[in-house]
Amino acid sequence: MTLLSPRRAFRSDLRRPYAGAEKAVCGQSVPLSTKIFLFVGFLILSGALQRPIGGDVIEGTPTAGIAIESNFAMAVVGMIFYAWCGVYALRYFDRVKVPTSALPLVYVAALALASTIWSEMPILTLTRAAGVAGCTLFSLVALSMVDTGEMRRMLENFSIFLIAVTAVVAVTSPGYAFHSDTDIFVRHAGLLRGTFIHKNSLARVLCLLVVILYYAIDRSRTFGILKWSAIILGVGMLAATDSAKIAVSMPLGIVAAHILTKLGNSTFRYAAVGFVVIAIATVSFTGLAEALLSGTAEAVGRDATFSGRTLIWQAAIEDALKSPILGSGYAAAWPTSTGLAVWRALGFDPGHAHNGYIMTIVDLGLVGVALMGFFLASAFIRLMGRQSGGDDALLKFQFAWFFVFVANNMAGSFMVQSSDIYWFTLVIMAGFLDKAVKPITPRFAISGNGPFGTGRHRSASPSNSGGAFP
Repeated sequence: MTLLSPRRAFRSDLRRPYAGAEKAVCGQSVPLSTKIFLFVGFLILSGALQRPIGGDVIEGTPTAGIAIESNFAMAVVGMIFYAWCGVYALRYFDRVKVPTSALPLVYVAALALASTIWSEMPILTLTRAAGVAGCTLFSLVALSMVDTGEMRRMLENFSIFLIAVTAVVAVTSPGYAFHSDTDIFVRHAGLLRGTFIHKNSLARVLCLLVVILYYAIDRSRTFGILKWSAIILGVGMLAATDSAKIAVSMPLGIVAAHILTKLGNSTFRYAAVGFVVIAIATVSFTGLAEALLSGTAEAVGRDATFSGRTLIWQAAIEDALKSPILGSGYAAAWPTSTGLAVWRALGFDPGHAHNGYIMTIVDLGLVGVALMGFFLASAFIRLMGRQSGGDDALLKFQFAWFFVFVANNMAGSFMVQSSDIYWFTLVIMAGFLDKAVKPITPRFAISGNGPFGTGRHRSASPSNSGGAFP
């Protein structure tokens, strides 16, 4: 056997990327090249590089920057990265599998690409849809490279890194990290945005990172200190973004995950959900819903229209009915039709529908929202059927992230976003659902079966529960 120097071994891993996947499947440590590749992917999808790479110049209206993020330099970086993923998938097509649970998401990506045919802005649609397809491809490649436990560890480490960097930028460069009265988002002056385009972009990513870390297992004292420090920092920076929807959705997701996991089996879980549904229906029929919504809005510093969102929703839905089946083309419907209709109705263009479900209907029609609804419903049913007592941290994360995603899209438009870490998380969550949740084993125990039933012996240290720096 020929021994390679560290430099030659690293280059060999870059030329033969599946080497990392083979080592992960066997339960050995993942090579540095694979970790760097995945880390770069996480960074691109997070949106944290939008301003550092492309600057603050955004084409179009100020709020259109949130939805379209016109950034040519960042688009080039993303396309190069996705092209590498495509080369990998072609070379190792037998290794890259599509989890059954992820099929609806793959169909949504395909529909976004197909909508180029009927879009009034085919170039824009093709460019943005390529981002959705590329993100889906990267997610599938990532699932083929590492197992569930290693994926969670890498996401946990990335979460600590990005929270720490954002905090450092906020402290050392406040003029850059906070909205000012001279930038195009003048009404958000004084609110934190870090290296992101908009304070809401930072808030939703921080929400995901905090949820990931909250359910990370403390594998060492050092990691525990880093984890809780990052969570405290993340929550503090969330407060500095003044994001009302995150202030509601993140606690809701964590509480719901805790309750449903503690209930233990599907019978009690469905009973609890049924009780909540009946309670909501009762409140609605008795006329208390409006008062409760108004009270909630006031509690988070918003008005009864949720900063005008309900008016936007009404105007957007009315326009979406013009092309209800397949929509008006992914990312093109708003600038060509719906945005103009909202502007005529309200006197301003908010840039997007501020609701992921409505935005999906606008872009991809009832077919697109039905596919997303089918995915969310099937994921929820499978989670409800999972028994507690195995890897409860993973189950709690999946429950929490499900409710956070569903709730956030009621006030934000990121259900089907191009090159987005939320979309990536949905795909890998589907991969987690298709893999058995194994009990946590001692760090140095020897298991007779590999993580995919290969029958190979392995150490349990990189097993199906994450939590420590590699």
